[in-house]
Parts: sequence; structure tokens; C-alpha cells
Amino acid sequence: MDLEADLRALLLVDLMEHTEYPQDLDALDTRKLLGLYANWANRFPPVQPRSVHQSRELGRLLSGSGVLASDARNVLAELEAGANIEYRLSEDVDVAWVPPSEPKRKRLRQLDRYFAAWGIHHLHLGAPDFDTGRARSSHLLYVVFVDDHVYALAVFPHGEWHRDRLLHIGADNWPDGGPLLTSKSVVGLEREFSEPERADLFQANIAAPFARNGRVYSARDNVSVVGTSLGAGDWANQTDYDLVNAIERLTREPQKVTAAMQRRYPTLTVGSTTWSVEIKNKAFAVVDISSGAYLLLEEVSTVPA
Repeated sequence: MDLEADLRALLLVDLMEHTEYPQDLDALDTRKLLGLYANWANRFPPVQPRSVHQSRELGRLLSGSGVLASDARNVLAELEAGANIEYRLSEDVDVAWVPPSEPKRKRLRQLDRYFAAWGIHHLHLGAPDFDTGRARSSHLLYVVFVDDHVYALAVFPHGEWHRDRLLHIGADNWPDGGPLLTSKSVVGLEREFSEPERADLFQANIAAPFARNGRVYSARDNVSVVGTSLGAGDWANQTDYDLVNAIERLTREPQKVTAAMQRRYPTLTVGSTTWSVEIKNKAFAVVDISSGAYLLLEEVSTVPA
């Protein structure tokens, strides 16, 4: 049994396909690999049907004619139907890892700092390019995914992450929260930032809350000091913790894990001492190889000692 090696192998299968530096990945410790994987995978919206919510600003565009309105309506239809919209994302989503020794310009490709800062995706409009299979457009549809909902903010040119108007559209159209989080206890900020100041803070990987119409808004996630998603970092820390605990449970008291699996799968014969880490229901799980019974990694971690 080597659960850590199993988990690393699962991570490396995806990460090595999305880097020009696969030889450097295997030297990273497991916690670092988990963080890289989470930050990269977090950039891809799950493929699932969603309820689409349009801002008033976007509604005015969609009520008209023209190429932008038509293209935006097509993207919204894809989002509602649950189509795979990976081809509408930036080409940089294919970059999962760039070593710290490389120039900053290349290292920034593994990050999506604006998405990490405010949870706002930018989707390219139009049909996919024949050669690359990706959509490319001068204007983008800016959206926020929240569970099985998508909030469509506006169609604007590139570079709107340096402007406050997208944040204001989110706050004005959904004042009680939706694409953003709103505080029910804080009604103002001691320090307000101008748009240029907010842009400077963003370059330093800081997403400051803002006040609008008597409410204070912040992102559902946030950006770390190194430009990665704080939520992805939290997931990596928790998964690493669960892995360590699961290994301890299976080393010291495997019979308790076996009993928990047997309760979950009463029709199977659980009792193997050979375990592996596999992906089940889009999550890491500890599998009893002989029977196929499994518990999620976090469930094994919390089996009473």
C-alpha cells in the first residue's frame, strides 16, 4: 500500500500533459502538486446544465441585433444546456506549471489572477478556429459560475479586469449576492480605493472589497500573494491533511476502515489489506482492491480512531 504514490500518479497524469517542463514536476512534494493541480483544474467550469441569470446591461445588448448580440446568445445557450465551453477559455488554461526559474511573463500563464481574485471568467465569442479548435474574439462575455447557476455580467473588450464597472454590474444587478459575496453586518469601508488604485492592488495580487449602495462586496474566492486561488490552496491543504490521516488510519487500525466500508457496502465482502487511491465521483477515494468498495479520502481520514 502506498496511497501517497497513488495520489501523486493521478495528479501527474494530468499535470504532465499541460506543461512544457514535465521533468521538474516529479521533484515537487505532494502538497505542492496538490496546489498546482487545484489551481489549474479550478479554471475549468464543470460541464453541467445551469440556470442563466443576465444583467440588465447584457439584456440591452441581447435585445438588439448584430454579431455581438448573436454570438452572446449562442454562448448563453451553451451554458444553459451544459455544453463543454473549454474552447471558449483562454489558451493559458492549458498551462498548469511553469518553474519559478522561468521569466515572469511565462510564469503568469499558469495563473488566472483575475479569476482567482473575483471569480469572473471571460469567454471568447464566435465559432472555433479551424486550426486551433478555439474561439477567439475581440470582445468577451464575462460570467461568474456559482454551483448550478451562471451570472452573465456583460460583453466588453479584453482588459476589463482593470475596470470597476464589471464589479459594479454584479453588485447592482444582484445586491443581495450572487456573483459576489455581500456582508450583512458591514455597511462601509474605512478606506475606499479608486479604480487606478484597485488596478495597482490587482497587479500586487490583492483584491480589495468595495462598497456599493450601502453594502460591502467581496469575491467568493480570493487571490493569494503568489497569484493563485485561495480556495484552491485550502482544498490542497485539506486533501494533504486527509491523506496523512488516512494513511495513519490504515496503518494502525485498518479493521475500522474495513468495518466502515462493510457498512457502506453490505452486499460486498470487504476485508482486503490492499488499498489504492482512485478517483470516484470526481473525488479521491480509498478503494479496497479485492471488492471494489471505497470511501472518500476525507471519510477514511475521519474514521474514529
